[in-house]
Amino acid sequence: MPFTTPLQVEHVEAGLWRLTAPLCYRGRRDFFTVPAGFVTDFASTPRILWTLFPPSGGKYTKGSVLHDWLYFVKIIPRSDSDGVYRRVLREENEPWWRRWLFWLGVRLGGWVAWRDR
Repeated sequence: MPFTTPLQVEHVEAGLWRLTAPLCYRGRRDFFTVPAGFVTDFASTPRILWTLFPPSGGKYTKGSVLHDWLYFVKIIPRSDSDGVYRRVLREENEPWWRRWLFWLGVRLGGWVAWRDR
């Protein structure tokens, strides 16, 4: 598993969660630590798709938190952040179609979150 720590969060308000402990990712190429205190909305799935892809609860949840943080800190370009997300989903054993669907979603709609942060 690419994450070396469990995801530990507390509810902040509707749709937002705060990490209560760092979330550490160690891939073959990268190492990132999302710090405690970071606030996430998990996967930014359009509400109409929540029955198929809820914002949290899937194998993609930790990857979504890492992706949110990468968009927040902007330490790598947006396209690389999206690529890391797709790679994390592969490492978390998400099916190929879901990784590509989520990647397509962030490529098409992620510019709004990137611009606003």
